[in-house]
Amino acid sequence: MKLILICFTIISVNVCFAQIDYNEIRDNLIRTIDQSKDTLDKNVSFIDSVAKLDIGLGKELFLFDYGWVYRQKYLHSRKQTDLLVSTCCYSQCWEEFSNSEALYRMASNYGYHNCALSKKYYQLFLDIKKQRGESLTEPQIFEIPRLHLFLCSE
Repeated sequence: MKLILICFTIISVNVCFAQIDYNEIRDNLIRTIDQSKDTLDKNVSFIDSVAKLDIGLGKELFLFDYGWVYRQKYLHSRKQTDLLVSTCCYSQCWEEFSNSEALYRMASNYGYHNCALSKKYYQLFLDIKKQRGESLTEPQIFEIPRLHLFLCSE
């Protein structure tokens, strides 16, 4: 009986500390722009399950995907908690990995409830793009002014 208990404890400890490679399981996430409720529910279930694991490789991509899924959820539900989860994931992705696309999405999320922070992070995003000599994508060219004209008209 003691041996079984010790083996179970060792297996449990190994399972608890094993890290996963998010890149290997990412294909389970359905990445489409226009998500049905069913697809969104599957994505939320998947991303929430992965969030409970210890992610080794692919953490930057996971944080970005987590933010994206919860932004999609917010667009369906309009619940501020969903937007907050999305913003926190993008923020962590930006802070840990300097992912400028996450910074851009974070600025966009703030446009729904905190225009001052939205403008601050958009400006930082633009400064980084300029510093790196990178161009804005077409959606970014149109979204930044739209957001400030319609959502952030202070």
